[in-house]
Amino acid sequence: MINMKFVTHLSLVLTMSLVSFALSNNYHTTSNSNTNTSHSNSNTVRFLPGFPGILPFNLQTGYIGVWEEQMQLFYYFIKYENNPKTDPLLVWFAGGPGCSSFTDLVFGHIGPLSFNISSQWEDGLPRLESNPYSWTKVANVLFIDSPVGAGFSYATNKSYIPSDTNTVKQAYEFLKKWLIEHPEFARNPIYIAGASYAGRVISTLMLEIINGNEAGSETRMNIQGYIIGNPVMDDFVSKHAIEYAHRISILSDELYESAKLSCHGDYEPIVAEGNAQCKEILEATSNCMDPVEESFILESKCNVSTPEKWCRVYYRNRMSQSWANDINVQAALHVREGTISEWFRCRGRRSDDEFKYNSDVDNSVSYQQNLTTEPLRALIFSGDQDMLAPYMTTLAWIKKLNIVPNGDYWRPWFLNGQVGGYVTEYSNGNYNLTFTTIKGAGHIAPEYKSQECLAMLQRWIAFSPL
Repeated sequence: MINMKFVTHLSLVLTMSLVSFALSNNYHTTSNSNTNTSHSNSNTVRFLPGFPGILPFNLQTGYIGVWEEQMQLFYYFIKYENNPKTDPLLVWFAGGPGCSSFTDLVFGHIGPLSFNISSQWEDGLPRLESNPYSWTKVANVLFIDSPVGAGFSYATNKSYIPSDTNTVKQAYEFLKKWLIEHPEFARNPIYIAGASYAGRVISTLMLEIINGNEAGSETRMNIQGYIIGNPVMDDFVSKHAIEYAHRISILSDELYESAKLSCHGDYEPIVAEGNAQCKEILEATSNCMDPVEESFILESKCNVSTPEKWCRVYYRNRMSQSWANDINVQAALHVREGTISEWFRCRGRRSDDEFKYNSDVDNSVSYQQNLTTEPLRALIFSGDQDMLAPYMTTLAWIKKLNIVPNGDYWRPWFLNGQVGGYVTEYSNGNYNLTFTTIKGAGHIAPEYKSQECLAMLQRWIAFSPL
């Protein structure tokens, strides 16, 4: 009779042996790759610490050198699960500015992995599990640690200071080189995608690609459109945050009307400094707004350093920081040894971080206006529980574009008999934009409503109505 306990034990031993062997090989590959930065040195990753067994998807990591190889951009590439050589390629940029795309890959956002928040850590690392609502079920997804300095990307020129415009130029060069090294994807429909502050980069990058195609670039891209979630396109978010807080009953009618009257519709703190009455009213609005988490108003704001209860930001940062800084994790991902002193999810956020970022695109709406002259598709979505970049801000700049609603305005769409959000389709006969809210979602909508966001993408990418 077969001893099932022995078989189970033997299976675990063999699995751990394979993981150890893979990590050992990855480690040696990483050590050797540090001496060669002239090509991407793309590697397939089959095992990751914290995930049991072989990864159930095709993950490749590597570097692309830009600007005469002085800037080394790290990427994660995950092939589409069905027809990778014919179906869309999504190029994903994180927000920030200065944030790694790693979090979108493994925190249950759009990637095939998610941290298991409720499980015990093993060997000092959080455990990973599969995300059933990964966007890789719809498309190939290329995650980039951009700008240089974010995540595992690094610069050999230590005096370099990234900016919006520099990020765009480097990203364009990156994409041209990546497609040359992966010619099997050269003809795939390409969509530039991202969330939050990435909206500024995406709008500018789209024009860079279009201009390059028109100029006869040796690497012509089959660019079809772009996707942005809860975009931060300009510096007028605070105005709509006050309006949004009133709309969802965080601010009373009296307080909101007083703010409008005293501040004349401009709620920037620098303006309030010269207006004592406005300053006083804004302090009162802050007392109402500050206790809730602005990126997801259904949760209370917590003390990140010493949370007394569940705190999304704290656990997200702690898990990411612990996992990405582990030597075995970096070896498994083929990170070049000695290229970064410490992995940060978002650079420039800590007082002891020397990383700087120059936000030199104050308003990207003009770039959006230029895009409406092209035969493109755009998907803009907003979690409706986000006060950091309220959906009202997005609607305000959409109204400035040369497009009009096409058909029903603000109609509900459904998933499993429930309202998934409210959608409006716009067009000018050439350019088409779909805007939708994601009901019950926060700032990075797929983190809160992953099933709804996958359904949204599946329908839109297939040219079907939401």
